[in-house]
Amino acid sequence: MELYDIFQIVSNVLVLYIWYLLIRSFSNHEEKMNWKIVMVLGVEFVVSSLIEYLHFPAIWNLILTLIFIVSLELVMHFKGKELIVGFVFTFLILLCIDFLVGVSFGYVLNNLNEPSAFESVLGRLITIFLTYIVAICVRRFYSKNDTHMPIVYYLAVILFPAGSLVFAFLLLPFSAYGERKLVGIIIILLVLNIMVLFLYDQMRIMYQDRLEKISLQYLEKSYQTQVSVMEKSMLQVRSIKHDISRHLLTMNTLAKENDLNKIIRYLDIIEGDFKESDVFSNTGNLVIDSILNYEFQLSGIELERVSLGMEGELRNIEISEYSLTTVLSNLVRNAFQGVSKTKHGKVQIFLKAASEILFISVSNDYMI
Repeated sequence: MELYDIFQIVSNVLVLYIWYLLIRSFSNHEEKMNWKIVMVLGVEFVVSSLIEYLHFPAIWNLILTLIFIVSLELVMHFKGKELIVGFVFTFLILLCIDFLVGVSFGYVLNNLNEPSAFESVLGRLITIFLTYIVAICVRRFYSKNDTHMPIVYYLAVILFPAGSLVFAFLLLPFSAYGERKLVGIIIILLVLNIMVLFLYDQMRIMYQDRLEKISLQYLEKSYQTQVSVMEKSMLQVRSIKHDISRHLLTMNTLAKENDLNKIIRYLDIIEGDFKESDVFSNTGNLVIDSILNYEFQLSGIELERVSLGMEGELRNIEISEYSLTTVLSNLVRNAFQGVSKTKHGKVQIFLKAASEILFISVSNDYMI
């Protein structure tokens, strides 16, 4: 077995993990690593390593790549449009990167029935690095499940493999180290990159779990507030219904006395009781109502200074609780905090449901 064959086998581990990250970026749901995914990666690693070691025609590698992408998508529960988009874009990205790197190093495969003669260690490393950068970009700008990590995370994720690539680039021209030592050092770098990239991915998952836990804690408080508001509203309505006969009797007496001013004042008192029993938000969507009622109660501003408008069916709109909590709570809280510092400022909230999209408009003014 030649040194480059050993290098290829070791690098295949990193290549397949990066392919997995790239394919996962096209998923609309978060699919964590499981035994089925590991099995597909393992089979692909064994078969691709054998194909490269035995110098099979390049067409075999191409077919294996296509089968691998589809198999990984199926075990990750890709369906319909998601499966097609993921398959097409993943294949095109991998094909373009291989072609660009090959051309840059003066190599183009003209016949798929011949084994690939591209044996550049640096070219292989550049291909791995570029694929990883593309996987990060796709996840950041395309995936709906991307967790907005701090910028330091992305810098660390990019700098480590980039530093390894630069180190290998500077090291390769020095033949004094010997071919075996050079390849051995590069293999160690590959193993370190595999470990670091896996740890970075696990760190992202842990960070996402932490954010979701914070979101759930917020939702729990919001639900408790919603329950409290509803219970208070029901008690006040029951109290008013219980006393309605006495209210009618009192108004009847005032009417007989022809005291219009007292009747108006009495009606104002009853109207005030009804306003106190009103719930600020009653859209039919439990998460939206809980967030709005919770933030409104925390703000302590008068109901007359807040307007809530809605359009469309909000009850059944499919948006994750985490995303809805993060966006809506921040918008509403900032608006309420701004108005709470004024005497007459108002807050306008408008929600519109269209297809699977929720439009949110939150504005305030600063009339002091």
